[in-house]
Amino acid sequence: MGSTSNVDHNGLILMNNYFKKIKVKVGIVGCSFLFIGLIAGSVFAQEKHHEYRGVVYFDHQNKHMRYQTISRIDISGKNFVHITSGKTLDRVPDVCRDGNTITFESRRNGNPDVYIMNKDGSEQRALTSNEAIDSYPRFTADCQSIVFFSNRSGNYDIYLVKVNQPHVVKQLTSLPANEHDPAVSPNGNTLTFSSDAAGNFDIFMKNLKTGELTQLTHSKYDDIHSSFSPDGSMVTFRSNRTGQFEVYTMWVDGSHLVQITDGMASARHPSFSPDGRSIIFHSVEGQGRAAIAIVPVEGGNVRYLTTFNEAHLNGTWVRY
Repeated sequence: MGSTSNVDHNGLILMNNYFKKIKVKVGIVGCSFLFIGLIAGSVFAQEKHHEYRGVVYFDHQNKHMRYQTISRIDISGKNFVHITSGKTLDRVPDVCRDGNTITFESRRNGNPDVYIMNKDGSEQRALTSNEAIDSYPRFTADCQSIVFFSNRSGNYDIYLVKVNQPHVVKQLTSLPANEHDPAVSPNGNTLTFSSDAAGNFDIFMKNLKTGELTQLTHSKYDDIHSSFSPDGSMVTFRSNRTGQFEVYTMWVDGSHLVQITDGMASARHPSFSPDGRSIIFHSVEGQGRAAIAIVPVEGGNVRYLTTFNEAHLNGTWVRY
């Protein structure tokens, strides 16, 4: 019995040590999972926060609808700041990828021309000076040039001007029609624009290297204001194919058309957020009443950054 008892006692000690080791291992594994969970949660929280980081530049029209200025607001809807001022019409801003330089259209010299300035409004200068209309400037991918549309050749065509060579322009389209609202892909290889070559306005794409031209939309309504997603795989635009202007997306080849907004008074000037998860646009509810809004790229609830008490138009979102 003594021998058996000794064996049992030793066995209990071994079992006890064994279970202690298991508890330690389980504890380590549990802590590991907890640590991984905390990291994942932190990353998710950062990504969620990252999605709504940045500022939005837009043009602000006063309630008397006489002047427009380039303004800025945090993506949270706070810290409204005017960047330009004066009794003029400054509109449709676009921001370089690095967030430091802004291009915009201004009528301060009488007719619309393309301007550029620092993000704080300093060093404003004209890149074009022409008796024609030079409108809707947009940076190329490298921010070294700006595309815009102009009627300097008679009908409206797409042109390009280099930032360091003002007033020297290059014509990019020459269709026997009107081309508006250019946008350059993130890789700099393609250009989208709207054209009434088919009667109504459709979205076209031009390969800037080969010159190949492709019609992306084919509707009897107006498809305008196209813009690329950050990865270049999608295009957003607005269309009145439902009877009023709504925001749409499609793949860059023109397939997989999706309506994003529904029941907006008039959705205009859509563009993607820096992370591609949202689309910013402005909604018009009447003369002199428009607000900057954000909607998830898959559609859903619309969040307003500004109110409809005045006109807040043509927003572009840049990360800081």
